[in-house]
Amino acid sequence: MFQVLLVLVALFAGTGLLITGNGLFTTLLAVRMGIADIPELYVGLVLACYAVGFILGTRFCYWFVGRVGHIRSFAALAALASCTALLHPVFESPIAWGFLRVVTGFCAAALYTIAESWINAKVPNEVRGRVLSLYMVTSFVALSSGQLLLNLSEPTTFVLFSVVAMLFSVSLVPIALTRMEAPIPDPGERLGIFALMRISPLGVALCFSSGAINASFFNLGPLFAQKSGFDTGQVSIFMAVAIFAGLVVQWPIGWLSDRLDRRKVVLWVLAGAAMASLTVAIVGNLSFAMLLSLVAIYGGMAFTLYGQGLTHANDYAESTQLVSVSAGLLFAYGVGAVVGPVTASAMMAAIGPFGLFVFTGGVTAGLAVFLVFRMTRREPLPAEDQTPFSAMPTTTPAIAELDPRAEPEEEPSEVLVEEPEVLDWGRAQASRLPWSVR
Repeated sequence: MFQVLLVLVALFAGTGLLITGNGLFTTLLAVRMGIADIPELYVGLVLACYAVGFILGTRFCYWFVGRVGHIRSFAALAALASCTALLHPVFESPIAWGFLRVVTGFCAAALYTIAESWINAKVPNEVRGRVLSLYMVTSFVALSSGQLLLNLSEPTTFVLFSVVAMLFSVSLVPIALTRMEAPIPDPGERLGIFALMRISPLGVALCFSSGAINASFFNLGPLFAQKSGFDTGQVSIFMAVAIFAGLVVQWPIGWLSDRLDRRKVVLWVLAGAAMASLTVAIVGNLSFAMLLSLVAIYGGMAFTLYGQGLTHANDYAESTQLVSVSAGLLFAYGVGAVVGPVTASAMMAAIGPFGLFVFTGGVTAGLAVFLVFRMTRREPLPAEDQTPFSAMPTTTPAIAELDPRAEPEEEPSEVLVEEPEVLDWGRAQASRLPWSVR
């Protein structure tokens, strides 16, 4: 067990560094394009390219692993991601940045999949829930930390792009130095979107809409804060507060949804997100403190929607379908993450920075109406029959296998660490002795 914990530290550290760099990268690009007065629609299109690459990465990363293994694949993709970060200040044009965002998204998806499938394969069944919670906390803390790193230097300089490249590169160190035998990830069987809609139309709608509004906020939130007159330090705090609020509220909302009609809890969550968004949009020029309060409410509500959509779908899925349902709903989230920033940026171009919150408020209000309609079409499940809520990161389908609600087919493989060969110089003719530590 001690060896398992050592490996998890390495994998969590590597993934945390990746997420930190990625969080800084997205915010930096939005702020940099805002400084360059690039039209909002172009900003949305460029940043949405990341989601396109991410979807492709989750589909095709297994090809790399199948050819050269986990560690070599991770090293190659981390190096490629570092290069894309350094190329942004060299080729400052929306077209070049759009292409680089596709490459970055592809690399990030593949890197997350490699690390997460490795984590899943090395975790005993009885502690999967605790490990998943720890991974969730690691992800949110890393993402929040990435926002605060924006204060290290002026966004107009080369320095912050170098910091992103260094974080991507350093994430390779704990992964490359681990001596743990790597598993081969299984892409698994996935349900089609129409099959998912037959199982749970509301679950698909929640995950798609969650991708649309959350990707819009992550990509365009820094631009909104910048256009509203706040400095770089305030932009970073604005983003970090929303993300941290999403972490804090996950479990209280999940606890309530396990004990009440889940749809009613989600309806209140949507109402809270819609009211916070529309208040920002309607009131207009708010003080920074008031804006932080409203964005904390928005983040706390909006960032729980993916987990609620996944759990609601699992309420009606077979126990053997939970991993494939998660993979399909994550694909719906990814499609929303492509559509959302483009639509939100078009609204910002048409009506100004507050168009972002008009978009998020409109989507959450519309989703609430659809939820009320679905409540008239299907009777609620008794609370004791509902699937327990489990907050799930919106990274890759590989982490869904760590979900404690999904029963694995077999125990994870034993941990094997190969030690270097040791020569017994007292017996020159003796054969070499390989050590194996279990």
